[in-house]
Amino acid sequence: MKKIFVVILTMMGLMTSCNQTGTKSVSGIVCDATMNGVTVVTADNDTVFVSTLDAKDAGYTGESFALNDTLIVDYKVMDGINVAESWQVKPVVADLMVGAWTKPINGMDGEDGFLLGADGKAASINSATLVYKSWKREGDKVIMGIESIGNGQTIASTDTMSVLKLDKDSLILDNGGMIMRYHRVQE
Repeated sequence: MKKIFVVILTMMGLMTSCNQTGTKSVSGIVCDATMNGVTVVTADNDTVFVSTLDAKDAGYTGESFALNDTLIVDYKVMDGINVAESWQVKPVVADLMVGAWTKPINGMDGEDGFLLGADGKAASINSATLVYKSWKREGDKVIMGIESIGNGQTIASTDTMSVLKLDKDSLILDNGGMIMRYHRVQE
């Protein structure tokens, strides 16, 4: 009888310890966000859903997040559900957008694009008339500082585009209804 009682107590202890664990952390790109949770895609292409419904405010930085933001979420597993405790938006320097991106030139051979630096600087690739100077990310938007060179004059402006897709190999931007599909230049 004592043996059965000890076995039952041991099993109950194991089951309880499986339901709750210490705080875990996940970092990645927000691919879906609802009132009840956030889905993050990690650098290893793992998808993790974390409930924000019962999230505690402890450690919450006050930052809001949007699709395609890079996010760090601290959470606990409670009854098999990942429950957020806090989150913060990562700085742009850790952004997947940093690097060289090109696309085919319409109606011509070759590719053009841009190089995005972690310091917010940008440079053109294979384009003498559209010179990228700077860039920054705001939620699901990317804002590029550009110079248009032609006919003996230079016109500085900014270009704001929506990020439709971003992963380690592809970047799709919407520039006022014109969809541009870039691929990462492998070093």
